[in-house]
Amino acid sequence: MATLIYKEKQRYNDKMTLSLLIIGTIAAVYGLVSTVFNNMEAGKAIAYTLIALSLGGILWFLRRLQLKVVVNDKKIKYKLAPLHDSSRKISWENVESCKIVKTPLLAPNHGSKHHFGGEKRLTFYGRNGLSIRTKDGQNFFIGVKDVDSLRSALKGHELLLEKA
Repeated sequence: MATLIYKEKQRYNDKMTLSLLIIGTIAAVYGLVSTVFNNMEAGKAIAYTLIALSLGGILWFLRRLQLKVVVNDKKIKYKLAPLHDSSRKISWENVESCKIVKTPLLAPNHGSKHHFGGEKRLTFYGRNGLSIRTKDGQNFFIGVKDVDSLRSALKGHELLLEKA
């Protein structure tokens, strides 16, 4: 039986993006209602309906996104629901290097965060989390919200292979 070291569940919670989607959806519904009651123009009504449905669908999808990260003494498990049907696993035996990355508070708003070629990124909190390189050459970045707790948990179990 594996010993649990760290566990975290995250939801997509970018308040700015969610707020803009809500405002856009409300504006599209308002435009639809005012078009129907004033002009009865079918083209505008269809356009407002499509915009409202699109923005509402994106909002619904983003609110359903959930990342679950579990680290135990045998493997690292992660699942990005609803995109992953089941948990993905990285065995500690297959890990070549592993380090914890914690960026400054304002760094997630910097454009250079988007250029990490060939890396599979799963994060809602910018470049804060676990950077993993496997023995077969794959690179993963699994984001966590509480980086300090992850660091202390991994140091306590001596699983951190590379210092950040």
